[in-house]
Parts: sequence; C-alpha cells; structure tokens
Amino acid sequence: MFEQQRYLILLVLIVGYLVVKLYQKYFKKVEPYEKELEKLYKSIADEDQLVEELQKLINQYPNAKKLYQELTGLYLKKSRFTDVKNLFDSFREKNGVELEFPEFALSDVESLIAERETLENSREKTFCRIPNSQRLGISNFTIWQPVETIVIAEEWLELTDKDGSHRYFWNDFENVTLKTASGRNKWFGKYIAKLLVLKVGDKEYKLDVTEVNSDYAHADILFKELERHLKITA
Repeated sequence: MFEQQRYLILLVLIVGYLVVKLYQKYFKKVEPYEKELEKLYKSIADEDQLVEELQKLINQYPNAKKLYQELTGLYLKKSRFTDVKNLFDSFREKNGVELEFPEFALSDVESLIAERETLENSREKTFCRIPNSQRLGISNFTIWQPVETIVIAEEWLELTDKDGSHRYFWNDFENVTLKTASGRNKWFGKYIAKLLVLKVGDKEYKLDVTEVNSDYAHADILFKELERHLKITA
C-alpha cells in the first residue's frame, strides 16, 4: 500500500510538471518586450551597447519590471550603483510602486553609495570579506585561509587572516601575480574572475579582486588601489 502511494504521488508530480511546461509553451501570454529583449541578447555582445538598448526599451515599456531587473544586473556588474538608484527612482515615478528584488532593496544600494564615497575619500582604506550569508553567489575561488580584512595606506598594506594581522611595506612583496578564471551566476551572467596572489617571504596571500561577485565589498576600488601600489604580472 505504501509503495502504491509513493508511485501515485510521483505520478501526480510528473503530470503537474508537464502541465506547467505545456501551459508555459502554448498558453502563457508572451509580452512584446520579452521578444525584443530576447533579440537584444542574441544580437548584442557588447555590454555597454546592451545597456543603451535596454534603456531605450524601458522608455517604450516603462512598467515592465523585468527590463528594470535586467538593466540593474548590468549596472551592478559595472559597479554603477548610482545608476541603480536612479533606476529605482525612475520605476517609482513611472509606476507608483517600488522596484523590488528578493536579494536587496533600495536602502542597500544607498548604503553602498555612501560607503564608496567614504572609502574613496579615506587615507586608509579598509576592505572586509563578505560573509557567505550576504553574498549574491558562491565564492569565485576556493581559498583555504582567506584574508578577512585588508587595509591599504600610502606606505603599507595590512592583511588579517586567522594567523593575525600582518603589515608590509609595498616593496616587501617579492612577486604579485594575477590569475583569471571564468565566472558565472544568475545576476551577472558570464564574467572574468580575478585572483591576486601576493608572495612575501614564506607567506602567500590570495585575494579575490573580481569586479563583481568578489569576496570583498567594493572590490573594484580594492583592485585599483593595489594596482597603483604593486607591480602585477599575469
């Protein structure tokens, strides 16, 4: 009897799945902008051009939430947080409701903008590793002893891991290598992940400096600062 119930439940699930798929294929209404969006992704590879075309499409379909979500993903990929905020404001003005995402809210974007302004104006810049619970995707690289905090000053670099904090002058680093790998997640699509390997004495530090989905908040600023102080080889 128990086996029969199991098979019956499995059969119901399979039939339900097939019904949903058939409905999506033959009966679900496809909005005009969805077809145009599909054409854009098929015909345009350059992301800057894609941004321009998406902006035009939004002007045609100002209430299409999906278009705003797609453009938000591209802006996040380029660390264009002010543009993300403007997109939230535009959606609210045109539709009378907030643009919502399950992963973050407008307040998170506004906090990021404020953080970046403070960071860029600081003499000593601190970068913290993002907890897994707050990430938009799994880590780009497996690092067994990650650096939790990075502090950059004009004369030195301080790295904190499980062994404690270590401060080095810039010329202490004997070798700094940039390694790349293919990355992908639902928000940013395909991208190039970047790992910076710093060697000093018998120590080796690995820092994820990918512009998107990095281990560190504001990784684009982090990489720009490290690039300014270190001689990096491929």
